Parts: sequence; C-alpha cells; structure tokens
Amino acid sequence: MSRQYNTEDRCSPPRIRVERVSTVPVQLDDLPWQFAVQNSDEIAAFRQVKQKAHPHFHDGSVHVMTSWEIRGAQTNAPTFTGRMRRTNFASFLCWKTFAVCSQQEVDFYGGAALMTRDGALLMVLSGDETIVPGILELSSGFH
Repeated sequence: MSRQYNTEDRCSPPRIRVERVSTVPVQLDDLPWQFAVQNSDEIAAFRQVKQKAHPHFHDGSVHVMTSWEIRGAQTNAPTFTGRMRRTNFASFLCWKTFAVCSQQEVDFYGGAALMTRDGALLMVLSGDETIVPGILELSSGFH
C-alpha cells in the first residue's frame, strides 16, 4: 500500500461491552463512506492482497456505523440509535486493519445469539472459504 499508516496513532483495542436495549432504530445514509472515497487506491491494493491470500474472498456490501448512541440507558426500555453508510467489505477490512484514532466510525457488531434452554450458546466453526477459517464464533454471522 502506498499510504503510510503511523502505528503509533492506532487506537488501543476497544473495550468490549454488552448492552441490553429494547429497540434499535438504525438509519442508512445515501452518502458514500468518506474513508472509502479518500483511500480508494490503497483499498484496491489491499483487496488484491486479500484476494491472493484468500481466493474465496467476497467483496460484498457491508454497512459501517458512522454514529450511534444509547438513549434512556437508565430506563426499562433503552434505545440504541445509529446511522450507517454502505461500502464494500474490502474497504471495511482495510479500515479495520489501518484505522487511526481520529476516525469517527466504530467496528460495531450486533447480532442474535442462539442459547439453549440450559444456557449453552450455539457456536460454529468458520469454514475454509471465509476470510478467517477455523475461528469459533456465534452462529449469527462473521466476527
């Protein structure tokens, strides 16, 4: 990649947390994601490297959350609200790999988890065709 990313500017790993909410209104903006627009050449090179390493790499559409908040956290019905922009998976993966602290976006993963009556979580092992084969994850999607 031609652009140099200063690893000292990278954010420390985010604190993982689970929040129980009652509603999740999320709005998809029509505007392009600025990171993808501003780094299109670097993302194209990044995508080529990923496709060479992972022949089944699928560069489909993903949605990046550009802003969010939890309203009414102290009530019995907190609401998670957010705004998203559509991009391709390579742009998201490139951002996740090289994001700097000044970025406003967050890596947000929301999904359902399947739990048995006795409290066990249903987990799956990602297949060889995925970007990270052999990873144990929740059955609701990639992690």
